[in-house]
Amino acid sequence: MTSEKKYLGSEYTQVTAMPKIKGTVLLTYIITAPVVLGVYNFVDFNLPTMPTIVDRVVFMTRWQFLTILTFLHMLQFALHKRGTVAWNPMNPATVKFVEVENRVLTNSVEQLILFLGTTIILTTYLKENQMALIPILIITWCFGRLLFGYGTIAIFIAVILGIYNFVDFNLPAMPTMVDRVVFMTRWHFLTVLTFLHMLQFVLYKRGTVAWNPMNPTTAHLVEVENRVLTNSVEQLILFVGTTTILTTYLEESRMALIPILIITWCFGRLLFGYG
Repeated sequence: MTSEKKYLGSEYTQVTAMPKIKGTVLLTYIITAPVVLGVYNFVDFNLPTMPTIVDRVVFMTRWQFLTILTFLHMLQFALHKRGTVAWNPMNPATVKFVEVENRVLTNSVEQLILFLGTTIILTTYLKENQMALIPILIITWCFGRLLFGYGTIAIFIAVILGIYNFVDFNLPAMPTMVDRVVFMTRWHFLTVLTFLHMLQFVLYKRGTVAWNPMNPTTAHLVEVENRVLTNSVEQLILFVGTTTILTTYLEESRMALIPILIITWCFGRLLFGYG
């Protein structure tokens, strides 16, 4: 009788978890698509000439070096655990130690096959002036794989430094510190907009299922949203303060760091809020 209840409970958990997983995947596409299109339309890439389809396929293949390198890094997860705490794959007692790494690797194999196939096909359709889409897609894929494997701030730091050093931004002239502070303040419109979206989480729950904040029976219904909002307030104060101080030190030629940091912060907040 007990095992039946546990089984039903597990069954119920799996069924109810599916909508949340599907919603998270959908949100990932909703967030990623505007980023890819925005970079494609507003960032100027200095690409080599590729008049023939062979040139474009060679260009795409060279960029896939990053894809393979990222996949090998995912493979390293499983190999590291196999070489330390689960070296015997036939031992059921140690299988649990490498279960997460095996799932990451399996998912990475599936995604690698799909991604390589789609980028090869896409390259045959793209014109020469559209080939900037290939490095954008490959970098986005690698970034997503590393986030899936690590989920740490180290990936964001690497991306920030990579964009800052290798992407050419057409910024306005900012000879004085006042100009640079105004530039930074205008970009913080995105920061405030993202924070208001976090606030909307709480307001929505308050207006539907937990409208009375003094009622202890409904407090748990808005607990997660309150925590997200509290954390967002803390991060907002710290981020606005640090970017303001940073702006006073940055030279005009380094001001591209401000929009990169702000976009990364907003992206991170949305990931934190939606999960």
